[in-house]
Amino acid sequence: MRPPAYVWGGRPVWRCRFCGERYSRVEDLDAVLRHEAEAHQETVRQSEILGPDGQPFHVEENAHE
Repeated sequence: MRPPAYVWGGRPVWRCRFCGERYSRVEDLDAVLRHEAEAHQETVRQSEILGPDGQPFHVEENAHE
């Protein structure tokens, strides 16, 4: 999950990675992700190492004994 840009009154606020301050939502990361996918369709790229929120996947390796 993508961390919020900041916390306002104890509530997380997310911002569009492309619009910044011009598009932000309180407690609604899904709305921000939809906005990024729709408004910045050509800018957002699918990647095998990035999740749908644009952040890197966290991979943990299990040690085999």
